[in-house]
Amino acid sequence: MKKRIILTILAFISTLFLLACAGDNKPAEMALKAAEEAVNAAKTEAVKYIPEQVKSLEESLAAVKEKFAKKDYAAVVTEAQAIAAKAKEVMDSAKLKKEEMTASWTGMSQELPKMVEMMQSKVDQLSQAKKLPADLSTEKFAEAKAGLAALKEEWAKALQNFNAGNIAEAVSSGKALKEKAVQMMGVLGLALPSAPAASAPAAETPSAPAPAAAEAEKTPVKAEKKSGEFDKTTWLQNALNDLGADPKLTVDGRSGPATRQALTKFQKSAGIAADGKFGPVTEKAINEKLAKSK
Repeated sequence: MKKRIILTILAFISTLFLLACAGDNKPAEMALKAAEEAVNAAKTEAVKYIPEQVKSLEESLAAVKEKFAKKDYAAVVTEAQAIAAKAKEVMDSAKLKKEEMTASWTGMSQELPKMVEMMQSKVDQLSQAKKLPADLSTEKFAEAKAGLAALKEEWAKALQNFNAGNIAEAVSSGKALKEKAVQMMGVLGLALPSAPAASAPAAETPSAPAPAAAEAEKTPVKAEKKSGEFDKTTWLQNALNDLGADPKLTVDGRSGPATRQALTKFQKSAGIAADGKFGPVTEKAINEKLAKSK
């Protein structure tokens, strides 16, 4: 609806130019008013998603008002038409930004509740345990519990913002909360939940092929480029088994919960970030451990 209004305004302003060239201020006044209406129509929604573009639009409108005050009527009509056209572009950009933010929110609204559920389950389990894991102090556990409670409250507020139409604010809050959740899961010794589509443990660099089945000795294998994720994950599973994964992993080339859990345990034992991701630091640590156990 508002887009049609702006198109109508554009057509209207274009008819005023010839009259303005004759020195009549009325067409310029009408063009300025039409441009102002176009800006107001665009900024209603756009200010929520692309406020910097709305600000630029308003500054351009202010400049045209100054020219009107100086009686440069032909310039007013020309620039007012440009502003109305820009207002249409801003409205289109805002629509795209809204779609992008909505897609981002959809992903977070699927991931964060899973993360909260996993953490709550772990907290409940540890609360009933007679003794905390060696790498989790009483203070850290207390902080994790308090952080989880705060996370739930903040997520509820983010949901309210989204439902109220404050999508940009909700997405901004959601991103910050996801970062907190990732840190808390690391403290609790939890691997991140798998993405909707099956994938290997977030490998950042190509890794190595699976060792030959007949190779009995434990030998560090230099990572090589591979075309698929299957070989990389197979190598990782074999390496973790060689390093004493308990329980032993099924070497199937798939990145499932068991593989991620074993990888996280190894990362903790190696003193590196326990995020369940197979990156260069983790690969180096595995090769070093394999070399020592040879």
